[in-house]
Amino acid sequence: DNIFDSVTQNRPPGFVGGFCKRLGSWNENSQVRWLNPDNPAAGVTLLYADGTPYNHINLNRTTQIDIYCNDKYGDLNNPDVSFDHEDGDMAGVYYFKVNSVAGCPISSGGLSGGWIFVIIFFSLLAVYIAVGVAYNLIARKLTGAEALPNYGFWKQFFGCVLDGVRLVFCCRSPASYNQFDSGAGAAKGGAYSANADAGGYQTGI
Repeated sequence: DNIFDSVTQNRPPGFVGGFCKRLGSWNENSQVRWLNPDNPAAGVTLLYADGTPYNHINLNRTTQIDIYCNDKYGDLNNPDVSFDHEDGDMAGVYYFKVNSVAGCPISSGGLSGGWIFVIIFFSLLAVYIAVGVAYNLIARKLTGAEALPNYGFWKQFFGCVLDGVRLVFCCRSPASYNQFDSGAGAAKGGAYSANADAGGYQTGI
């Protein structure tokens, strides 16, 4: 996102005379393009235009910076920069090579494993219900709720879940558990009494 406004020469130590030239500016004539259109992950090319004019040709200096994706240089403030060459006679272009993580595509993040599992689960559930309902309607001639696949199993399953919820929320105190146990004991006592009255034969427990 951060692009320098211009590329400018710097005087080396001991340099005397002359002046530093602007090798290119970032403006409406500048370009950003893929380093390799067939492989966007390879990096990007920045083209700085409208630098200081040459004296011997009717061209403004421009700079092409090829930024290669290299995660070994993860510090954006300390990339590996090298000057490649100058094509001043024909095109008036300065070429630089940069190795930096700045040339790598930004990860979009994507979906986590948990979300992928949830999507797959509900997709399979939808297919299961749709196929089951269609089969029961067409082949078995069932209607209403009974057309749902494995209706008896799911009815019993959710009934057990509802009983468990009621037990958890209605019998949370010790007194409630004691009342539940007393009721169960009374029911068993009644069954044993019925057995005794039947002359020792088991009539039902």
